[in-house]
Amino acid sequence: MPRTRWSPRSTKLRELLRDRRLALGLLQGELAERLGQPQSFVSKVEQGERRLDLEEVLDYAAALKLDPHEIVAAVLKVPASRQSGRKG
Repeated sequence: MPRTRWSPRSTKLRELLRDRRLALGLLQGELAERLGQPQSFVSKVEQGERRLDLEEVLDYAAALKLDPHEIVAAVLKVPASRQSGRKG
């Protein structure tokens, strides 16, 4: 069985951002406009084809009217992946 490309925390982040977009009634293109990005950027993030760096997460938070602290808190509730082989 192939290993998953994304950790459970990465998956939670993507789901949280997508669910918030949908709750606000925004199309991917509308969110992309707020982010100053093409629609394909939002699509790739939501499909797991592209990761977000911290600055992009903050931009998403502002565009979706989310508190970045709430994003971090939600993601931290998900156990870290054990597949990485890291301890701690």
